[in-house]
Amino acid sequence: QTPEMVAYVEANAKHGTYHYTDVPFQHSHYEDGAPGAFEDDIVQTLKQAIAVLQGSTDPKANPHNFTKRQALMLLVHMTGDIHQPLHVGAAYVGKDGKFVVPKTHHEIDTVNIFDSRGGNNFLLDDAKVTAMGAAHIPGDARPVREGVPQALTKPFHSYWDTTVVDYAMRRSSTKTPEQFAQYAIDSNPAVAANSGAPTSWPYQWANDALVQSKVAYANVTPGPFMKQVSKKGETYYTWALEVPQDYPVPSSALARTQLIKGGYNLAAVLTAIWP
Repeated sequence: QTPEMVAYVEANAKHGTYHYTDVPFQHSHYEDGAPGAFEDDIVQTLKQAIAVLQGSTDPKANPHNFTKRQALMLLVHMTGDIHQPLHVGAAYVGKDGKFVVPKTHHEIDTVNIFDSRGGNNFLLDDAKVTAMGAAHIPGDARPVREGVPQALTKPFHSYWDTTVVDYAMRRSSTKTPEQFAQYAIDSNPAVAANSGAPTSWPYQWANDALVQSKVAYANVTPGPFMKQVSKKGETYYTWALEVPQDYPVPSSALARTQLIKGGYNLAAVLTAIWP
């Protein structure tokens, strides 16, 4: 890490939480302070980054004292993150194994209601995922790197971070980000315009991501939970997750839409900051 990176991490102890919020996916809107939302989440981080780039020097608007350089990096990265449905819409599981909607932060107690950690604790059978992809997605899968051990399970969050991006590019007959960007431009997509002040746009993006997270969790069912212990000795729980056999089709279509939407929204906010 560069000295700049080290300084940033030291000054931002909670930087890991800047990438997501955990609003129950059943909700329709992100609200400050509601269950799953928190003061250092992705919506608040984006709002602060935009304010800094607009020239705000108000400490209340920039409690983390982001520099403009840091704010720009955060804006570019987090605008991508907030369009990934599982970075906003979170699943909570009751002790009966069914999805539930916590009404308060305190209800998420790992006794009656469990946090799936953005889908990271939902585990897909990787062999099944590979077979489904081969059956439904055209083109060649990414080559397996030699000498790298292959996991038997794939976290649901990882599936949405990486696997569906590969699927979306294959369905678009593209192999590189540059090719996909040109595909997006050529498709002339209808991306809804943001409204109001740019600092309010992260709320609009989060609300849209909640709509998409309902698609991501449609017909998805967790199995029995399994108690795990981390290397730090902390107890957590995982669930084997079952998805429909054609899941790669709707998930890759949604991923393609969200990738394009994220690019256009990033362009829109940069243009709003620097007309």
